[in-house]
Amino acid sequence: MTTHPRSSGFFPLIPLCTGFGILILAWVGVLLFDVLDVSGLGSWLYDTLHDRSPERAQVWVILFGEAGPIEMVQWLFLVAAAGLSFHIHGRLSAGGSKSREDARARMFWLIMGIAFLLMLIEDAGNPRHWFRHFFWEFLGDHQGRISEMIYFAALGALPLTALVFFSRPVLRMYKSRWLLLGGFFFYAIAVGGSVTRYYWYEAAGNFLHATVLGETLKEVALGDQGHGFWLMDYLVEESLELIGATLLAAAAAAFLRDYPAFLPAPGRSAPP
Repeated sequence: MTTHPRSSGFFPLIPLCTGFGILILAWVGVLLFDVLDVSGLGSWLYDTLHDRSPERAQVWVILFGEAGPIEMVQWLFLVAAAGLSFHIHGRLSAGGSKSREDARARMFWLIMGIAFLLMLIEDAGNPRHWFRHFFWEFLGDHQGRISEMIYFAALGALPLTALVFFSRPVLRMYKSRWLLLGGFFFYAIAVGGSVTRYYWYEAAGNFLHATVLGETLKEVALGDQGHGFWLMDYLVEESLELIGATLLAAAAAAFLRDYPAFLPAPGRSAPP
């Protein structure tokens, strides 16, 4: 088995440049329209959209809100990560190698591919709400907090299993290792924040608005939650999730690019 720990292939840069480029452009748009209100464009947009949809009258809500462009880009990266994972698993299986490292790599990418699809289903369809409703009906979890913790713990068990038991071949790769661990890190922060959001999002969002954004954004309050909560739930959490999805897709791309000994050409056997 041959490794290439510091290959400088362009392939992993495609998801990295795309994901971070889109996120930076989105934040620049928020800065120009919502924070600085350059040439009055932010105020014009707000006045234009407010009567139609008051809670979606600002650029940061349009871009980072539920099922908004940033979340949709995240879905695309999860699809790409899943596709790359299954492709790697298929290429490794076609090689016919029976070594322990090959078996670990195959199992790692198979589990991660399934995990990426489940993450996509959760992010796009929000099945946790059905799970929470079940707990509310039968177990009396009226606030849904216990059920969400159980749900996300079960969902996170799959990629954690892959990381703990089967990730050695990936972690041996310099580029794949840091991309993979970075993706896990940012998703862990986002999921941990989402699970505990009712305890601290409002205060943290108000602090962000007052100290970093200079209270420049118009107030958005939906349901029982105030402006600070939605700043964290939309602007911060969706940014973290897009970073995580970008890094995980890049990790799969880096492995595909930098492990030629593991990945025989389609239709060929692995080299002896």
